[in-house]
Amino acid sequence: MFSKKYKKANEAVKLSDKDKERILTNMRENKITNTHNKKNTRKRNTIIAAVAAACVTIFLAGYLINGLDMLYGDHDNRKEKDFTAHVSEPADYNEIFMQLEKLQKETEQLYTNGIKGEIIVEDAMGADDAETVIQGTNDAPESSRDEDFSETNTQVEGVDEADIIKTDGKYIYAMNEKCVNIFKPDGENTTFIGRIKRESEADGYAFMGMYLHKDTLVIIASTFSYTYGYKVYADDYTYSDSEKSMTRVLFYDITDPEKPIFKNATAQDGAYENSRLSNGVLYTVSSHYAYTYWDDVNKDEPESFVPCVEYSGKRVVIAAEDIKLLDDVSPNYSVVTSVDMENTQEIKSSLGALGSISGMYASTDNILLYSNTYVTDEYKVKQNEDGTYEKVSDDADSDIYGTHGRNIANLYLISMNDGDLKLEKTQTVNGMIDSQFSLDEYDDHFRIVTNYTEHYGFYEKRKDIFGGEQYNYYTDSQNRETNNLYVLDNKLEVTGLIENIARDEAIKSARFMGDIGYFVTFRQTDPLFSVDLSDHENPKIIGELKIPGFSEYLQSYGEGLLFGFGYAADENTGGTYGIKLSMFDVSDPENVSETACTELHGKWSSACDNHKAILADAEKNIIGFPVENGYMIYSYDGEKFLEEGVVEIKNHDWTWDMRGMYIGDYYYVADTRNGNLIVLDMVNFRMLATVTAK
Repeated sequence: MFSKKYKKANEAVKLSDKDKERILTNMRENKITNTHNKKNTRKRNTIIAAVAAACVTIFLAGYLINGLDMLYGDHDNRKEKDFTAHVSEPADYNEIFMQLEKLQKETEQLYTNGIKGEIIVEDAMGADDAETVIQGTNDAPESSRDEDFSETNTQVEGVDEADIIKTDGKYIYAMNEKCVNIFKPDGENTTFIGRIKRESEADGYAFMGMYLHKDTLVIIASTFSYTYGYKVYADDYTYSDSEKSMTRVLFYDITDPEKPIFKNATAQDGAYENSRLSNGVLYTVSSHYAYTYWDDVNKDEPESFVPCVEYSGKRVVIAAEDIKLLDDVSPNYSVVTSVDMENTQEIKSSLGALGSISGMYASTDNILLYSNTYVTDEYKVKQNEDGTYEKVSDDADSDIYGTHGRNIANLYLISMNDGDLKLEKTQTVNGMIDSQFSLDEYDDHFRIVTNYTEHYGFYEKRKDIFGGEQYNYYTDSQNRETNNLYVLDNKLEVTGLIENIARDEAIKSARFMGDIGYFVTFRQTDPLFSVDLSDHENPKIIGELKIPGFSEYLQSYGEGLLFGFGYAADENTGGTYGIKLSMFDVSDPENVSETACTELHGKWSSACDNHKAILADAEKNIIGFPVENGYMIYSYDGEKFLEEGVVEIKNHDWTWDMRGMYIGDYYYVADTRNGNLIVLDMVNFRMLATVTAK
C-alpha cells in the first residue's frame, strides 16, 4: 500500500494562518525583506538572468535564513504563488536594435545562456527555391501491396514527428546525414530502388529528419557555414570571421517513388531545433543567433540583427511588430514557421522570438515551447554574532553577500489554428523540464513535471594581496534538489500543483495517460510515482514504487500495463551498468507493481535518449530497440520478457540511431549509417536477407 506519509501530506498541504504568521515573524526578526526585489538584486557575472522576479514565495524567504529543512517536508500543493511573465512589444526595428545594443553592453564579457523569449505571428515571408537537391533514379517496379505496418513512435496520436525512417507500407525511406535511400520491401525479395542526395557534400550540410504526407516526402536539412576574413573596425581589430546556420525544408513528389521529383523548398534562419506535422500542416522551429560580432550589426539593415524566412525566391526579414521582447532577453531568436502541405510553395505564417528555447511539445491544437534557464539573485548581508545573516542596504559597510540561484522553465503557448500561428500566453514555472514527455495537454489543461534545483549561499568579496581585483570567497553554501508537478489551464494559469517531491532526486521520465500521470525520479533507486489528475485544482500523488535502476522512457503497453526502458543501476551507488526493461502493472494506480524486468549488462542504447528508436507494439507484442553493434527484439508473455531476435552489425556507429519496423509478415531493421536494410520473418525473427543501398 502507498506510504501513509504521502497521503497525509496531500490532505494537509496548505499553510495555516498560524504557520504564515510564524514565517512572517521569522522574516521580521532576521530583517529579511523580499529577496527578489529588483532594486536590491545584482545578477552574478556568470549568468544572464531571465525573469528574476516570480516563482518564489514568501515561504522561501523565511527558509533562506532559518535553515533549509522547513521547505523540504512532504509534498506541498500550495497555489498562492505569483507565476508571471513580463512582455514588451517593440515599435520598430530601431527598438529591437537598442534592446540588443543594451544587452551587448551589459554582457560584453559574459557567456549568454538560455534567456526567455516570446513568439508572435508573422505574415508569410520569403524563401528562395531550393536549387540543388539531387533526385534519385531507379528501375524497380512499384509495389501494389497494402499491408499492416508500423509507424514512427510519437508522443501524441495524430501528431507526427520527424525521423530518419519513414514508410507507407509500400516503400521504406531510410535517411542518414548525406542521403535518403529508398527500398521496396518484399521480404526476401526486398530491393534498393533509388536515392535522394543532399545538395552539398560540405560537412556543414546535413539531413536531420523527414516526413511522409500522401505523395510528398519532406526532408529537413540543417546548413552551417563558417567564413574567415579581415575587416577594419573602429577599435582597430582587423581579423573577422562569421558563421551562419539555416534550416531548409525540401519537398519531393514521390507519386512514383522510383523517380522522386523535387518540388520546392522553404527556409528559415537558424539551426534546426524541432518540428511536427499535424492536420496537414508542417511546423518547424529553428534557433538563430542575432549576430556573430556586434561590429557587423548595422541598425539601418534589420537583416543584420533580425531573422529572415525564405520561399518562392524571396528572402524577407521578419516584421518588427511580429517580434516581442521580455524583461531579460538573449541575442538568440527562436523562429517558428508553418507550411500547408497542400501548398508547399508558401510559408503560411511565421513567428519571431528574441529568446532561446530548450524543447517543444505539440498536441493537435497547440504548440508549447519551453526554455530552461537559471537565475540568480544577489544582495548584501552582514553576519551577526549568533551566526545568522541579516540583509543590509547596498551601501552598507559589509563585504558579505547572499545569493539565491534556481532553475526555471519559461513556457510559450502557441495555438496552431490550422497553420495560422498565434501566441496565446507565456508563463514561468519553477524547475527544469526534462523532455517533451514532461508535458501533456488533456481536457483543456496542461500538466507539467519539473526538476527544481536551488542554491543558497553566502560569500565574501575580498581584494587580493596587492589590493587589486576583488575575488569571491564562499563562507557558506547549500544546494537542494526536488521535483514539482503543475496543472495549468488553457491560458497557462496555474490551477493546481504539487511541489517538493522526491528530495535530492531528478526527473528521468514521465508519461501522462488520461486522468493518471506517471513519472520516474532517480538518485540510487527508481521511484515510479502515480498521480491522480482528475481534479485540475487538486492533483494528488496516489502511488509510489521504488525499484533499482530507472526508466528513461515510459509507454502504455496495452490495458493496465506500462512499459519502461532505461538503465540498470546499483542500489547503493546509483551507478549504471546496462540496459533495463521493466513492465509495470498499473491496473490499480495506487498499487503499481513491477511484473517483469530484464537487465542487459554492459549494453547501451541510443533509445535511452531518443524515443523514436523504440518500437513497442502491444498488439503485435514486439519490443525492438538498437544496441551498440546491433538490434534486439523482445516480447512479453505476461510474466517475463522473452528475447525473440538479435541482429548483429559489425563496425556500427551505435551513436547513430537504427530503426526497426514491421510490414506485413516481415520485420525490417534499418542500419542507416551503412545504408543496409536487414529483413527478418515475424514468426521466429530469423534473418532472411540484407539489402545494401548501392
